[in-house]
Amino acid sequence: MEQKVGIIDLGSNTVRLVIMKITEDGAYTLLDEQKETVRLDASVEAGGLLEGPAVEHAVDTIRLFKRLCDVNGVTRIIGLATAAVRKARNKQRFIELVQQQTGVSFSVISGMQEAEYDYIGVVNSTSIEDGLIVDIGGGSTELVRFEHRRLVHATSMPFGAITLTDSFLGRSKPKPDDVNRLNEFIHSKLREHAWVAFPDATLVGVGGTIRNVAKIHQAKSNYRLPLLHGYAMPFADIKSLWEDMQDTTVSQRKKMRGLSDDRADIFLGGMAALVNVLEFSHIDNVVVSGNGVREGAFYKEVLGWRGGDRDVLDTSIENILKIYNVNVRHAQYVARLSIKLFDQLATLHGCGNDFKKILYAAARLHDVGTALNYYNHSQHTLYIILNSQIYGFTHRELVLCALIAASHHKDMVKSYARHYEGILYKDDAEKAQRMSAILRLAESMDRSESGVVKDVICSISDDYVKLETVVNGDGVLELADADNHRSYFKKIYDKDIHIAKL
Repeated sequence: MEQKVGIIDLGSNTVRLVIMKITEDGAYTLLDEQKETVRLDASVEAGGLLEGPAVEHAVDTIRLFKRLCDVNGVTRIIGLATAAVRKARNKQRFIELVQQQTGVSFSVISGMQEAEYDYIGVVNSTSIEDGLIVDIGGGSTELVRFEHRRLVHATSMPFGAITLTDSFLGRSKPKPDDVNRLNEFIHSKLREHAWVAFPDATLVGVGGTIRNVAKIHQAKSNYRLPLLHGYAMPFADIKSLWEDMQDTTVSQRKKMRGLSDDRADIFLGGMAALVNVLEFSHIDNVVVSGNGVREGAFYKEVLGWRGGDRDVLDTSIENILKIYNVNVRHAQYVARLSIKLFDQLATLHGCGNDFKKILYAAARLHDVGTALNYYNHSQHTLYIILNSQIYGFTHRELVLCALIAASHHKDMVKSYARHYEGILYKDDAEKAQRMSAILRLAESMDRSESGVVKDVICSISDDYVKLETVVNGDGVLELADADNHRSYFKKIYDKDIHIAKL
């Protein structure tokens, strides 16, 4: 039975809602999301109580979110209250007030629960083996160390973008002495957790601070893929941005491309936390995760997922195939034949196992564009792959997968690869074309979608490639369709291909 679930994250700085749909076959997809800046933490820091305009704003926002859930047919709402509520002296009264006025029940989760949700959200949407998760909120910062995809250490620190800004920097251009005091404060807290030092790991950033850092970084480099999840940045670039930002006012920050207006006044506090953690951890590689507490809660409380045992890429592709009602048997058949051809033509194409993984994914997804329209479905496939949150790929791998899958009928690599020059390596376009030629042959071998071609056997000579097929039936349609791709194969590999039934 189809169900719709709403998850409301009542944070120190913002209230966020996601609405997820789960279909009868287990596919899940994001239906809607909303956020509103409420600054609850400012109310708590003033006197330890949740009161005043911030509380009214939060209640009004939750009421609106509840209305949005109702019109979408949501049958279950999971309410999570984090740092600002958990440290308030009147948190129980506040939770009761919210329930009375909005009908939404909230659980005040501990810092460790928040860290666990972050971990579950990250390891089920990235393929990173060893990482340090940093979730910088308005009033707390969660740190999680995982090794071989297993949670090893976690903590929640009682400072975030709002508290650090208000306690050390103020809302104008910071003074150098204030920045130094702030840095020493954060380092003193980090020294209590020696495990944060993790030089060989990847830092996975969660939350508004890292998202805005990434948006600024993308704007500066004219990045061509409008995607934050999985976006990678070197620490040196983040450190340089931090140094430049210290000499800016709030009004100057509001004019900066990529930085949200409603975060300009607290951005330096969040950046200070990020930079200090990076310095203390000795980590150079930073990756953005679009998934954190809300997604982790969805995975755990709705789907029943826990740690990092799942093959993230495989799970993500299976979900997309269900969403777009793709013929899974045909997709898997083409993928299997693609890998057989890849292995047997290895000396010809010269691509490594990284491309083998990408080809396998592209083969499974090659027909996903037909869900929109058969005509021009190559372009539709390209768009869907680039915009469907396929987890487990880097941005480069995602672009390559889209180009290869979209080129199973028409060469899309040549016309689209230039658009992603800043993401792809120098010889990626040429290698993608080699993979697309393999995919074309593999798809032809199941043109009737009936599995008549049971195996393929390749032999390579100086002048041509011989491709023999093991067929259960006549295979006329498959062989005829494969024959149509001989000229493209010749163009890419500079060899004729002779196709016959064994």
